[in-house]
Amino acid sequence: MSNALETDPMPSITGERIAALMWRHRYTVKGLADAIGKGRSSVSVKLNGHARWYLDELVSVADALNTTVGYLLGETNDDARPDHLGRNHTKAPASNETGADDLSRLRESNSRPFHYE
Repeated sequence: MSNALETDPMPSITGERIAALMWRHRYTVKGLADAIGKGRSSVSVKLNGHARWYLDELVSVADALNTTVGYLLGETNDDARPDHLGRNHTKAPASNETGADDLSRLRESNSRPFHYE
């Protein structure tokens, strides 16, 4: 029989990264909870790895901490959010800012099957 508060190893890196970014941005658990519209105890349980984060929560956390969901999940070690994803970004990039090379890479990537490991 498993304990309901059993630690799940997957959220461990996520919780660690969120905690580090909270420290950097001077967020308390309550402050982050308020920023993402959740309760303090719910966020605390998730930070400690006793419950999983939902995708919509991770999107809100990434926005509040100015990072990406990929960084929070450990898919990348770059915690910086690209400029075009900035929270206060109001202007879409001009069409000439997207180079032909970028478009060909996008087309190539869309034609390849996804590989999950």
